[in-house]
Amino acid sequence: MSLEKLKLKSEDIASTGVCAAPDKLTGSAAENKAVFDRLIRESLAQKYNELIDRLGAMDGVNGVQSDTIRYIRIGEGRTLQISYDGKEWITVGGGGGGGGAGGYTLPVASADTLGGVKIGAGLAIDEEGVLSATGGGDLPDGDEVSY
Repeated sequence: MSLEKLKLKSEDIASTGVCAAPDKLTGSAAENKAVFDRLIRESLAQKYNELIDRLGAMDGVNGVQSDTIRYIRIGEGRTLQISYDGKEWITVGGGGGGGGAGGYTLPVASADTLGGVKIGAGLAIDEEGVLSATGGGDLPDGDEVSY
């Protein structure tokens, strides 16, 4: 669903706005008033109403999108979530409650969950976030090791 086509363009104003009327209006008061109302009736009202219809039809599952904006929504617990495809969502901000000042608690990383880890023994992280092994030592011998 592209919202781009709902923009009011210069061509719309040139063809339906007062600037499209003659310099001197010679009609009745009602006819002259209609010239001033034409832009709203013929261009703006149509696009505005279509926008309201589209917003009203949103079910909250896919959030809001356009050609230039990726998906964004308010998720469970009033968290701010973003998505690149409208299917997989990433929580980027908290909504109050839980967690730290922003209300968000980073989950613990696992094989199935992207999350936070703590740096343990034998590991170091530099100021740019690069993780390195710092410990030395030999690998264990035997069947426990596979290469």
